[in-house]
Amino acid sequence: MVKKLVKVDFATILYHIFIEWSIIIDFDIIFMDRMDKMDRMDKEQRQRQRTSPALWRPTSIRRSSPLKGELTTNYELRTKNKVNFNNTIDKQNIFPDICPILNVKLRVSTYNGALQLVKNAIETGNQIRMNLCNVHVTMVAQSMPELMTALNHPEAITLPDGMPLVWAMRSWGADIHDRVYGPDFFELCMSKSVESEFKHFLYGSTEETLKKLESNLRNKFKNVDICGSYSPPFRILTSEEEEGIISKINGSEANIVWIGLGAPKQEIFVDKIAAQLDAPVVVAIGAAFDFHAGTVKQAPDWMQDHGLEWLYRLVQEPKRLWFRYCYYNPLFVVKYLWERIRGRKAN
Repeated sequence: MVKKLVKVDFATILYHIFIEWSIIIDFDIIFMDRMDKMDRMDKEQRQRQRTSPALWRPTSIRRSSPLKGELTTNYELRTKNKVNFNNTIDKQNIFPDICPILNVKLRVSTYNGALQLVKNAIETGNQIRMNLCNVHVTMVAQSMPELMTALNHPEAITLPDGMPLVWAMRSWGADIHDRVYGPDFFELCMSKSVESEFKHFLYGSTEETLKKLESNLRNKFKNVDICGSYSPPFRILTSEEEEGIISKINGSEANIVWIGLGAPKQEIFVDKIAAQLDAPVVVAIGAAFDFHAGTVKQAPDWMQDHGLEWLYRLVQEPKRLWFRYCYYNPLFVVKYLWERIRGRKAN
């Protein structure tokens, strides 16, 4: 009976992969030409499209140019761009534009822009809650009101973590060319915060993973200040445990709290406890702990750049991830195409 069930599951996985690839190829054919045309637009044309009703522009976005210098992180080595905290910040125009995708208010930003948000929050003391959102999180939010509330909270900065979301945002006229990938953003913050002496608190995963993670970070980034870490139990916390965790984090005087519980648990947890934390930056960071601890391998750069990281992770953990990718990915394409066909009201 068990063997027969395994065979059926495997056949189902192959079937869904085939269907998903067919839909994604059609999606590329329909929209890739439009995206290429957008890249060739001059500044005047692009400005007109960004101010269309489909794109909510509460403020102007500030984009920092790549800085020259020593390249230390995976992102910098891959792109040959230097990223750093900018000492001159236009605090009136720091918050990036919003481009909603399936009602999730995604920010039109870059790694530089995200780093400036972190630095500004720490300097001003105005708390921000950062979410790195991919297709899975976007689709789960469609049927989970508390997750949608967490992603769209007034203090939340929700950034596109996956290339399909970037492509979707571009098709609506957003001037965005790359995602803000959680593991890369985590590493950049660790690297660039050393000279600023920002303190980090790590919450999530297992004790073994946290020990490996702290060791790897301290070996790679000398003098990085990890002021505390905590591996929570794999169950719902009691009110006493939650109060103890909040006291522990506040007692560490951390500037940035990284929450790695997996989606959607981490986003909802951040939304629940952030107001009780003294830290000005709270980030739901996903699988970054496992990647940088070395317990899970990352997809090759070329797969990440072409939106195929899901396939690499599916091969690694088929039993855990097959439903996430074989159900939610095609559903995202269908819902997005439907949104494109019927249009959407300006938020």
